[in-house]
Amino acid sequence: PEFIINQLNINGAIAYPAPEEVIPKSQKTYAFKGYAYSGGGRKVIRAELSFDQGLSWELSDIHTREEPRWADFCSGDKARHWCWCMWTLEVPIEKLLDKKCVEVCFRAVDQSMNKMDERPTW
Repeated sequence: PEFIINQLNINGAIAYPAPEEVIPKSQKTYAFKGYAYSGGGRKVIRAELSFDQGLSWELSDIHTREEPRWADFCSGDKARHWCWCMWTLEVPIEKLLDKKCVEVCFRAVDQSMNKMDERPTW
């Protein structure tokens, strides 16, 4: 084949809030959640959200990560990560009510310092 799935560009998305989900103003915080993946077995090392149109970024917690494959008795670039990782960022509701927050942006970075394009292709 011309292109195989394990060489995809780094990509990911925000899964929660879900489409049409309403976040009550009475909540103190909201947990944004999503996933990220990078091809070639490269580990995703950062997942970030912006609430000011990309002027600043907040680092999320990557909490679901597979054990590296083919890494017995090896280190460094021989360890491969083939699964999606899951991330979460707990955000104060005030941040979402701020006038500068007109959209929420997401980006991810892998261990080779590849980052998502500003306008990703799917």
